Amino acid sequence: MGFFDNVRNSLMDVFGLVGEKAQQGLKSGFQQLSNPVQAQEKVISPLPDDIKTRPLPTPTPAPQRPQAPPRRSVEDLTGTIQSGLERFSPGTPLASQSAQLAQAGQDLPDQLLPVLVALAETRGGKDLLERTRGANNPFNIMYGGDLIDYPDLSTAILGGGGSRGFSGLMRPGGLYEDYRQSGDLSDFLSRFSPFGSEYGNPEEEQQLSNYAYLRSLFE
Repeated sequence: MGFFDNVRNSLMDVFGLVGEKAQQGLKSGFQQLSNPVQAQEKVISPLPDDIKTRPLPTPTPAPQRPQAPPRRSVEDLTGTIQSGLERFSPGTPLASQSAQLAQAGQDLPDQLLPVLVALAETRGGKDLLERTRGANNPFNIMYGGDLIDYPDLSTAILGGGGSRGFSGLMRPGGLYEDYRQSGDLSDFLSRFSPFGSEYGNPEEEQQLSNYAYLRSLFE
């Protein structure tokens, strides 16, 4: 074998080895690309060990309206009102109207509101015996700056004969709808008996305190 034959054989060996390795590299590359999911899984980081024990954020509770007291029947409330009025002062004029007062409070947030207002305004009707204006008006309801006269106590409470009375004053969609929605006594008093000496009335805290005492008579 001559010199050139040796050189040729050596080159063939070298190129044959390179070609074999190139084919192996291509095969390896095709194998990696043929399973992309497997390749992707290799780069996903594992989840932290404490992921299941981490506390969840506590949601902020939505504000809730004041819970109204349980509703009572007219019959049940009538006895409670009559007893409370007699406890306030024996012979209170409105004691004879206990059923009407119970009926007037049936669709109000506080069923005792009519009798509480009458006690706060005229001591349950006792002040009516000492004045000439606002006849049979235990709530001191006014129109045009003057006390309204009613033919009798029942009309002043429930209305009738063209008069609205206390029930008409508190009708749905009327002046006191904000109180009907909230059940907050301050919403009622801020309109019915505006707070402050400029209106001739006690401040809010004093009025609320007075109503709390009157309510205790019926417990």
